[in-house]
Amino acid sequence: MLTRKNRNPVSTDLQVAGLTRARATYLVRVRNTPGLYVRVTPKGYKAFVAVARDTHGKQIWHTVGGVELDIAIAIEQGREVIRRIKAGLPPVEAPADRPQTVKEVWAEFYAGHITNKRRVLRTAHELQRLYERFILPRWGKRPFADIGRGDVARALDTIERDNGPHQADQVLKLIRGMMVWYAGRNDDYLIPLIPRMGRVKEKKERERDRVLDHDEIRKVWNAAADAGPFGGFIQLLLLTGQRRAKVGAMKWSAIDGQVWTIATEDREKGNAEALVLPPLALDIINRQHRIVGNEYVFAGRGAGHFKGYSTRKRDLDVIVGDIPDWRLHDLRRTARSLLAEAHVDRHIAERVLGHVMPGVEGIYDRHDYQAEKGAALQRLADHIETILNPPTGDNVVSIRKAGARQ
Repeated sequence: MLTRKNRNPVSTDLQVAGLTRARATYLVRVRNTPGLYVRVTPKGYKAFVAVARDTHGKQIWHTVGGVELDIAIAIEQGREVIRRIKAGLPPVEAPADRPQTVKEVWAEFYAGHITNKRRVLRTAHELQRLYERFILPRWGKRPFADIGRGDVARALDTIERDNGPHQADQVLKLIRGMMVWYAGRNDDYLIPLIPRMGRVKEKKERERDRVLDHDEIRKVWNAAADAGPFGGFIQLLLLTGQRRAKVGAMKWSAIDGQVWTIATEDREKGNAEALVLPPLALDIINRQHRIVGNEYVFAGRGAGHFKGYSTRKRDLDVIVGDIPDWRLHDLRRTARSLLAEAHVDRHIAERVLGHVMPGVEGIYDRHDYQAEKGAALQRLADHIETILNPPTGDNVVSIRKAGARQ
């Protein structure tokens, strides 16, 4: 039910930005422009809308555009829409040229939603990568409105087969976002997607508890020793328990002696911040080649860090052999379990992984725990070395020797 709140009319971009969401959709008048409003939905989406009666007395609503429009432009366009409706014309003149292509819609979506003048999404780089790799080659020149459910399903089938279900779901999320954005600006467009098109099971079904056992840890570690920089990356994931994005984006400038300071992104909930790394982890880092013009420890092409984790993981699996259904994120879960095996206090172990502490503790305890986290990582490294070199066996190569073969 559309409601109108008793608010003062807005006349500036700042006032529009200050409108907050409510339980029901509401309208706020735009000053000096009768019939033009800002519509605010319960989810916080805002748009300029124009309303007027045509020559038959029928009330016509038309979305002028999202609030990425300057209010001055919205007023100009809104007045033209209202004039056309009162004259019995369509709200906007039908375009004489071809419909917008997927490439053109992406350009507007990227500028208006992902990197608009008010904020840049933290995932902007990843969204651009998904678009360029999976959407642009397939549909770039096709009319956006012609992309149907079957087109999306077939694309997801291919992505799931070649890149896995999680990558397929990320692409689906991006496609859905573009379609919702486009629908908010085109009255006749209907989103063709339906629920449950995703390729990963619902959260309760997909929660993983996979932890590598000691024998699997030995296989992965020793295989990583022969896998070049990616092998060092794998070993460092296990030794630190950090997310792959943080380890993959590690910069030389972030290493000061034994301390690795982890970069914090905008709106990131939290991470382990500064970690005192054990000598074993530092050995792995120092064995990586420094590339002129590249600031990353695990350097990729050009000036960036390496990518293509799925392809590199498949190559590593050939060396690893028969370990069923293991993923890179399982190393983080395994590291957390190994910390418990090494009798590290659970509060320290959680801080090592960079988890946000709940409740009162998270609010009031501001100690940095740097020394405690460093001690925990040393115990983790010692425990891993014991796993790789069991006291009763001599068939596993030394951890330092294994690492040195990178």
